Amino acid sequence: MIKKIISKANLDEKLLTNSVYITFSRFSRYFLMLLFTIMSSRYLGTSNYGALSYYMSRLAIISLFFTFGADMFIVIQISVKPKKANTYITENIINRIGLILITTIVIILLNKNFKILDFNIVILLLYFSYIFDSFRTVADGFYQAKEEMKYIAYIELTRTLLLIILFVIFMKLDLGLTGLAFSYFLSTLISFLISYLIMFSKFKVKLLPTALEQQLNLIKFSLPFFMNNIVNVLAMQIDIQMINSYMGDIQTAYYATAKKLIDIVLVIPGIICTLLLPRLSNGSINQKNNKKIISIIFLLGVTVSLFTFILAKYIILLLFGKEFIYAYKILRTFSIAFPIIFLNAYFGSLLSAKNKQKVTLLINVINTALNVLLNSLLIPTYYSNGAAIATVITIFTTFIMYVFYYLTKKKVLYNEPN
Repeated sequence: MIKKIISKANLDEKLLTNSVYITFSRFSRYFLMLLFTIMSSRYLGTSNYGALSYYMSRLAIISLFFTFGADMFIVIQISVKPKKANTYITENIINRIGLILITTIVIILLNKNFKILDFNIVILLLYFSYIFDSFRTVADGFYQAKEEMKYIAYIELTRTLLLIILFVIFMKLDLGLTGLAFSYFLSTLISFLISYLIMFSKFKVKLLPTALEQQLNLIKFSLPFFMNNIVNVLAMQIDIQMINSYMGDIQTAYYATAKKLIDIVLVIPGIICTLLLPRLSNGSINQKNNKKIISIIFLLGVTVSLFTFILAKYIILLLFGKEFIYAYKILRTFSIAFPIIFLNAYFGSLLSAKNKQKVTLLINVINTALNVLLNSLLIPTYYSNGAAIATVITIFTTFIMYVFYYLTKKKVLYNEPN
């Protein structure tokens, strides 16, 4: 599937090799994560699984402040100036240390008057898991920029397998949510250590002296990516936050279950964008290649959409059982928008690679605000499926805005004469 896109777009052999690694790892990881979701949801039940989904959703939002949008920026930095990789790695690591400390202190201070996070043992373990992940993404950015996707593939698979093995052990000990949180903690810690060991030993990355001015410049330049990321994550996580607020843990569990299946579908555009971002950044992909890529991505989305819409009910029953049957409505609603979701992911990467983060930010802000408004109107009447309907509407409005900008500015994007 991914090979077909690359060969038809006339891209080279290294990209093809990387596509094999990243495709295998992402699909393997997400199918293993599906297995983990099935096991954990059946073990915890709708109420506890809904509570876990709510915790993870809130931490996903908070963890954005650990990186301040530098994850994608580091890929572009190293792709454009590979000789400065050591400098960029150092800046990003030190930057994360500072941002994590500041974020943690702010949460502790705000907790005195507002309940941002209830630091029980479960949330503490999950909190540190997100910290380890934020450091691991520095190494991932390095491997992606160097087009050494096999290391990302190995580490992703290792992390997921560890998560499942540890969860089975803690499940046998009947530790409940605490055991599941320990599984996340240990698997993310080990994968973080492995990724840095490879980066420093095999690729001889060295940490260099860095000044405060460099750290501030990194924050300044990554700010558009941060704003885009926070809007994107809010768009993804606000549904769970609002469903939990309006309807409680059980409706949250239905939505989170369907969303896990949707995450597997989103592996396809995610792989494509991961592989093509360095090429989009350095201008290797021209307008002719771009048209072919867009056509194939759309056809993939249509195929997956039809398959999911027809089999949604059977998929939920088979994987999660009757307790989660309501989730099929949510899955079916989302499936309508799959072709457009695929295209939105690509257009977003294209604009980011062309340093048009302000455009993507504006589009995402408008549609996130629209999503919140629609959620408030639809969730009280249609429950968790109302959030899905709201999201589908904003997916289409996002696409309209992307296409309008692309059609009016494509000559500028590709530095072509009028």
